[in-house]
Amino acid sequence: MKPSNLLPLCSLIVLSSAAATPRLSSRRPSSHKLLHTPPSFVAHPGKSAFTSSTSTTQSSRAGVHLSSHPDDTTHLITSIDAFFTIPHANMPTVGPTAGNENGVYQVSYWVGIDGLSACPQASIRAGVDTFWDSGMQTTNVWYEFYPSTGPTDFANMTLKQGDTIQVLVNADADGKGGSVEIRKYETSQPRVSAVWTHEFKDQGSQLCLKEANWVIEDYPLVDRPEFLLPFANFTDDAGVPEVYFYGMHVNPPGAKGGVLPWAWTEFDVEVIDINLEEQGGKLTDCKTETGAGNSNTLTCKRIVGDA
Repeated sequence: MKPSNLLPLCSLIVLSSAAATPRLSSRRPSSHKLLHTPPSFVAHPGKSAFTSSTSTTQSSRAGVHLSSHPDDTTHLITSIDAFFTIPHANMPTVGPTAGNENGVYQVSYWVGIDGLSACPQASIRAGVDTFWDSGMQTTNVWYEFYPSTGPTDFANMTLKQGDTIQVLVNADADGKGGSVEIRKYETSQPRVSAVWTHEFKDQGSQLCLKEANWVIEDYPLVDRPEFLLPFANFTDDAGVPEVYFYGMHVNPPGAKGGVLPWAWTEFDVEVIDINLEEQGGKLTDCKTETGAGNSNTLTCKRIVGDA
């Protein structure tokens, strides 16, 4: 029998017939540490950009992936960003992993340059890990320059599920360094209330500057790298099972105010979905749309199979 790549529920979960635990959100970092090592990228044929993905290949990653053409030296990707409200992680109510009230479920969201098909050997990125652990919601917010600098939690960061953030990722022109920045926005008015940054200098690995990625991902724990954690449900503040990235830009190198971001039509665009047979099949339904000023959006709905 083929070994399972889903963390055995018995190792994390004690089944209970009690009523569901109320959702509690915490600003404290989670005690769970995930292995963020980029997996091998799997192409999903038969899918067109700016529509729903039709991927059927086993994959633990969803979102949108932009890549410049191999011989394109004009569109080097050195600056990308996006806004999103950190979804609430919840216990699934349908599917093979549903209803484990004392279990641990996880979803990660990240923005990054390189690390997939065209340049798997290096990546700069920042993201948020969200957890539902026996009814408690926790988050870890991290940055990474793979493989030189592994995932590191931002110090003194107070974010919780439901907060709105902007993630900005910048790479140096030589690909040997860069910076990441996370801005927290007030929900009542569009102003920045806190900023966290980290700068990378003279990293041992070098970026290709060929890819831009906005990703939702299911990861394993650091101490159990062979097993994915069960994928959490995720909802917005209104309870809608989706995550919405907006203000997604690929900015020309050195662009200042008044310079439009590059249009996504300048790149190869691929929309991908999470598809894990042992967790119920297709777990996301993602699509992108383009708007004014070359500003784009990504919506990923949480589903199970064809539901």
